Formats: sequence, structure tokens, C-alpha cells
Amino acid sequence: MEISAQFTTYVTGFTGVFVLLLSLSQLLNRNRQWEHLNLSGLLFCLGLLLLQGGLIVDGTALSRPFLVTGKSTLIFLICPLMFFAYHLIILPVERLPRRKFLYLLPVIFAIIADVWFFLLPLPEKQQILREITMAAYSSKINMLKIVYFLAWIQVTAYLSILFNDFVIIRKKGNTSGVVIITLCYIVVTEIVFTILLAGYVFSRIALMKTGIVLISFTLISLYLAGQRYPRLLQLLMMEAEKRSYERSLLGSVDTDMVIDRLYELMEKERLYVDDELLMKHLADKIFISPHQLSELLNNRLKTNFNTFVNGYRIREAQQMLADNPEKSVLAIAFEVGFNSKASFYRSFSKLSGQSPQQYRQQHLKKKQ
Repeated sequence: MEISAQFTTYVTGFTGVFVLLLSLSQLLNRNRQWEHLNLSGLLFCLGLLLLQGGLIVDGTALSRPFLVTGKSTLIFLICPLMFFAYHLIILPVERLPRRKFLYLLPVIFAIIADVWFFLLPLPEKQQILREITMAAYSSKINMLKIVYFLAWIQVTAYLSILFNDFVIIRKKGNTSGVVIITLCYIVVTEIVFTILLAGYVFSRIALMKTGIVLISFTLISLYLAGQRYPRLLQLLMMEAEKRSYERSLLGSVDTDMVIDRLYELMEKERLYVDDELLMKHLADKIFISPHQLSELLNNRLKTNFNTFVNGYRIREAQQMLADNPEKSVLAIAFEVGFNSKASFYRSFSKLSGQSPQQYRQQHLKKKQ
């Protein structure tokens, strides 16, 4: 039984908008990394692909061809972005290929095809869209069919690489439940994209509708699975952190002991009052390199060197402003480790949300 156009439009419309919102949520993540941007791009492309597929199926694209401009580019972008996302799950401790942007080169050909389609007169665009859903074989529609066939080859090639990687790690006994589920989605992805692209290549509207509906259901099931295995949907943060740690400069360092020593130096020995304190000096005190200290602050303490040191300086300055009203603000700034009035005011306002004078007046009123 063939899926109705109305049902297809409703399903793809809902899923397309939902996936676009998920894409936005990844982009707005405060701690976003490259992996977040990759997943956001993948979800964005999938969302637009579903919406455009629905427009073709229900005939809306015939009157407004501009709404489906860029379809080939979306398909060719989805392939490498999906490859990167799956790679992070199956091989979390291995770097992505250094020349990963070369995986995006086929997109250039898709962009050329989309520009060609965009520049066609409106009647020719409409004729091509009609022929996409019919068994037509004009020279222009054949060009697009070749593009879609190449897209299928690209999807198959990338997913085959991932499947081969899975077989290798399976033999080593290094698989987890998440990896097994990911393998299932790799197989499903190959099937649904084969159905969808076969619909375009052979001008079978039933295959097109089946393909985009299956993609919609796959994405919804992926979201639901993400509630059970957050790594699948929330950018695989645990896997990403694991991968980052195993490639880390801190691999042989007892980070807990180093952090304890770092706090001791700041809280008991008050190294921060030295206005010439540099990252190298602090790193030497805890017997690690400046690069290791930077990584420790960024990844473990979620801060950077200047913010970390200035935080101690500002906290002591706040105490002195409240307890020593006779001392000038500038004297306090120099005493806690700042070497200029401007840098002190800037850091104080950034960390406390008010100027030193406002902070002092506020606390003097409380004492009265």
C-alpha cells in the first residue's frame, strides 16, 4: 500500500521542524566543541532535506521551485557530516582524519548542480520537478539523476568504511552497547538513503515518500534512543571527553594531586599577589609544562589562566574593600596582584558585576 502524500507531508513537516530545533540547541550549547557544530550541521541539513522532500511530494515545489534549491548540496553535505558523527561513537579514541575537510570536496559538484538548477528559467525548473516524479529521461533530468546516483555511492562508501571499522574493533572485543546500537543505525541509514535516492534516480514517487518517511521515523527513534543513551543525541559528550583525555597531554599526570597542589599554592601561599605571575611560573611550581597547565585549567577546571588567577585576586580585594574602608581602591588593587588600575576595574566588574566603589558602599551600608 502506497503512503499518501498528505501523511508524508505531515510526518516530514513535523520531523523537519523538530530536527531544526535540535540543531539550534546544539549550536547554543555553552560548552560547544567541534563535535557540537558537526552535529548541529548534520541535523540542520537533515531537517531541510525532510522539509524539501515533503514539498516535492505534495506538489508545492512545482509552484515555488526556489524552495527546493540546494537539495543536492544538502544530500552531499549530510554524507560527510554523518560519517564524522558516527566515527565519534565507533572510534572515540581515534582522531578524525587530519584532512577531514577533503571529505567535503564532492559537495562542490553538488553546488554546481544546484547553481545550474537555480539559474534555469521558471518553466524549465517546473518541468524538471515534474519529471523527477515521472519516468522521464530528458538530458536535464538525467544530469540530476547522475548527481543523486553519485550521492548514493558517497553514502555507501562512507558507511562501508564505518562498518569495516566496527568489524575490526569487534574482533578486538572493544564494543559497547552504544556502539552496537550505532551499527544498527548505520545499516538503517544505508537502507533508507538507498530507498530515497532510488526514488529520485528511477523517478518513483512511492520510493521517495517511503524514503523520507523512514528518515523521519529513524530520526525520531534516534531521539528516543538518546533519552536512554544520551551520547547518541547529545553529541556523544562522554565519548568525546574520553577521546580528548586519551589524546591529552595529561595522560601520565596525576591530575587530582596537581589540582590539590595548585589550590594550595593559591590559597595558602597566595602566589596570585605577584603581579608578574605567569603561567610558566605557576606550571614550574607544580612540575608540569605550561601547555599541560593550560589543558588542566581548560578541561578540568573549566577556566583559563587569567580568570583563575584574577578570581583569587578579586575575592581578596572584596574582603579588603569591606574590612579596610581607610585603604584606597588603587592600593588594594596593587596589594592583591594587579599592576594597573584599569585591569583591576575591568576584572572586578567582570567577576562581581559592579565597580569596587559600589561594592564597598554596599558593604558599608550593611555594617551600619
